[in-house]
Amino acid sequence: MASTLTTWTCKTSVNENIHHARKMGKTANAHDFHDTHDTCDTCGTKRTTTITILGISRKVPCVCRCQAEAQALRKRDEQRREIIRRIEKLKKYSLMDARFRNSTLAAWNDDVGCPKLKKTILRYVEAWPEMKTCNIGLMLLGNPGVGKSFAAFAVANELISRHREVVIAVSAMGLLARIRETFNRQDREAEIDIIRTLENASLLVLDDLGSEQKTDWATAMLYQIIDNRYRSGKPLLITTNLSLQQLQQKLTGYDQVVRTYDRLMEMCQPITVKGPSQRAAVARSKRDQLIQLITSET
Repeated sequence: MASTLTTWTCKTSVNENIHHARKMGKTANAHDFHDTHDTCDTCGTKRTTTITILGISRKVPCVCRCQAEAQALRKRDEQRREIIRRIEKLKKYSLMDARFRNSTLAAWNDDVGCPKLKKTILRYVEAWPEMKTCNIGLMLLGNPGVGKSFAAFAVANELISRHREVVIAVSAMGLLARIRETFNRQDREAEIDIIRTLENASLLVLDDLGSEQKTDWATAMLYQIIDNRYRSGKPLLITTNLSLQQLQQKLTGYDQVVRTYDRLMEMCQPITVKGPSQRAAVARSKRDQLIQLITSET
């Protein structure tokens, strides 16, 4: 008896193709079979492939290269939107305010900013694809007011504008306070959501590390955040007013193991920023303006 199975070729009708696809457990729509050619008119790759079932060969639809690329792009966009959604929930606890947005390389004041630091962060931004792939971050050390936070935020803004990267900037103290808040509410899901968001961002700027109160909980939480970044292969950008020795002491846990510090040193290149305090210069300028205003009215 001749087999009742028919060969599925590109010459079958749209309805027949859809019927066969659904019988095989595939989701099929009419637009999937709008072209009866074996190859895609756009990319030139195959839109059908031959499979054999019970000794019977049949031709079935498959995804061509341009369709596969479009699907991958949609998936990446969906993942990016999800990360942005999570970051939006954290923004009110972050440093991504007007001061952050105004911290750009274009706004860099060469009269007060360290020229070597500007050159360094510019090179870092230009080499970002390699830095991202190799998980290479920066650690900016120096006295308060020398421009570390401005430089870190400038890097973040450049990556957002040039590479459309998802970046989040938080202070170490503020971040721990936010996690502690969810911890005190016994909201484990919110705590996990915060940590996952910090892990998924392309770049995490952790500002003023070492300013937080040292407790066993804070040390353990910082290690978890930093270690998650390390394991996911995502760079960190750290700023701190402490020296390397002071930072090591601050991050050493109750067990006297320097695991957090070691992780940071493996992930971030330390750069010491020197120079006069820009905050002091701003304060002097404001004081001079006030004195000029007062004396001009007398």
